[in-house]
Amino acid sequence: MKKLNKYVSLFFFILLSLCLFGIYCSAVERYQWGDFEYSVENGKVTVTGVLHQLAGDVAVPDKIEGFTVCAIGEKAFANANEITSVVLPEGVTSIGNEAFYGCSGLKNINLGKTEKLGYSIFSGCTDLKEITVPSTVCYAETDSAHKGAFSGSSIEKVSFKKGTTQVADYLLAGCVSVKEVILPEGVISIGKRAFESCSALGTINFPSTLNVIEDETFICCSSLSEVNLPQSLNSIGNEAFKNCEALLNVNFAQVVTMGYGVFENCNSLYEITVPKTLQTASVSGDGVGVFSLSGIKRIVFQNGITVVPACICSGCEKLSEVVFADSVTVIDKNAFSGCRSLSELTFPNKLTVIEDSSFKNCSGLKNVYLPGSAEQIKDGAFMNCTSLCEIDLGKIKKLGVNVFYNCNKLLHITVPETLSYVKNTVDGYGPFSGSGVEKAVFSGGITKIPAYIFSKCNYLKSVEIPHSVSVIGEGAFGGCSKLSRIYYTADKGQWNKIIKQERNECILSSEIVFNYDNSGCVHSYTKYIPDNNATYSSDGTKTAHCDKNCGRTKTVKDNGSKLILGVTSKIVVSQTDSAVTLKWNKVKDADGYRIYIRNTAEGKWKVLSTKDVVNSFTVKNLLSGTKYTFAVKAYIDEGRIIWSPKYMKVHTATKPV
Repeated sequence: MKKLNKYVSLFFFILLSLCLFGIYCSAVERYQWGDFEYSVENGKVTVTGVLHQLAGDVAVPDKIEGFTVCAIGEKAFANANEITSVVLPEGVTSIGNEAFYGCSGLKNINLGKTEKLGYSIFSGCTDLKEITVPSTVCYAETDSAHKGAFSGSSIEKVSFKKGTTQVADYLLAGCVSVKEVILPEGVISIGKRAFESCSALGTINFPSTLNVIEDETFICCSSLSEVNLPQSLNSIGNEAFKNCEALLNVNFAQVVTMGYGVFENCNSLYEITVPKTLQTASVSGDGVGVFSLSGIKRIVFQNGITVVPACICSGCEKLSEVVFADSVTVIDKNAFSGCRSLSELTFPNKLTVIEDSSFKNCSGLKNVYLPGSAEQIKDGAFMNCTSLCEIDLGKIKKLGVNVFYNCNKLLHITVPETLSYVKNTVDGYGPFSGSGVEKAVFSGGITKIPAYIFSKCNYLKSVEIPHSVSVIGEGAFGGCSKLSRIYYTADKGQWNKIIKQERNECILSSEIVFNYDNSGCVHSYTKYIPDNNATYSSDGTKTAHCDKNCGRTKTVKDNGSKLILGVTSKIVVSQTDSAVTLKWNKVKDADGYRIYIRNTAEGKWKVLSTKDVVNSFTVKNLLSGTKYTFAVKAYIDEGRIIWSPKYMKVHTATKPV
């Protein structure tokens, strides 16, 4: 049995070897016909070589031994340097890699109706200056070095036949000598790397039918200086014009979609206008946007754009001017990060949100003035803006984490009363953490100082807090080791009423300056009349509000004085058509009274003469049939007038005539 198995195994080994040998032989079997060497597969002929040195004009036959010639094989005419022209039959659909390599005398070639082209077909064809690409070409082979069909040739002019709808991927990649490209009307798309490294190409006219420019189409076209894109263009792929160092001007027309790094390293490009039609702008995995790392100095956004795309100008170190459209409401993430030459900005009046890191690392940015429409600035938006020395937050409502981190020249900040939300990290970083802020001012009207707003502000020395504040949030001043003085616009009593949440130890060790005034108002506290201008507490303390409505208050304690009870009895009224008499019970210890009158229609209080008033007073020369309100207030005189905390009002009217 073992012997039988041995023979069976040997039989199958021999059979398999014979099959493989037969397949190999049939695969490489070549035939001769006239000047040509060829192979046949499935009834189709591939010209694989020539039998001797050909010269002059060469016409490849349309049939050999009755079989249609369909392909020119790899290196089929290699080094046939005496050939001057070649005509291919219409049946040829494929030309192999380096098919005419080294044909240095070749001046003309008719590619027939070829569909597929190998790479470096005409490499070393130094006399071939012009070629026409059939409309049938739909595929071009490439190698690991991205060599295209015409790579290594001396072709200077390439014309595409009428009827062409697409320029194949890699077609002219590496054709360093081409200077002129003629694209006919009807071309819809230009393929990936189709003109890569066409370093002599200075300009190109696009047909009005062009819709798509694929990825890296003109990458490394170092002489390309001007690009006028047609109205029909809808999409530009990733890095389409990357490394086009001479590119000066680009007109985008109505492009809708743009890839990332489209103009990366285009260092001569001065100005870009972003069309209002742009809807999608791609970003690479490492944060490269449409115009990232280009040389642009000025960018204009057309009116109609509402969102400035993420990373659109990240790393544009020469960018010094940004013109926003009035329609812009959002500036997306990293839009201008790393724009070191950007020194000032004018934001549109409809702007609402500045996203994460939008202006991060803009080290030349000095001044920022936000419009009243701005509502939110997100994480790290101005991080590392080391020259930023002034910012107006407008009416901002929300701030993210580390918004101004490492902004060392930002010494003063005013927090608007509209701010209601501050984001913080678990380790206590807030919007101004790590900044250079030394003085912080909270606007009058703000009621709560948000948690962690100035946490870890190592340079913060002083803070101004208005009397409107009722709560200081957790960690608002946590870790502010240099905080030494707090200026408070009211008195100590009101300060003590403020709820001070935990992690604000720096407040406890700071000097509190009470009744601080930076308003410029010359305060007056004379209107202690029954309009609730002055309020009283049971210990004799009275808090008066400034007559000029600046919001400032003043508290006075009547130390050692009697607290007069005031008029508490009902006022008895008698009227005529022109006078009203008021009577009330005498107030104990009162030295006098003040009478106030208000015409109900006019609504304004007036002080009447109070000399020698005991417990009655007649008001004369009044209008008949008119409604009035009167108030009586008692006082004592101890070298200065001390008014009672209570008064009595009465509503009445004169009799009609």
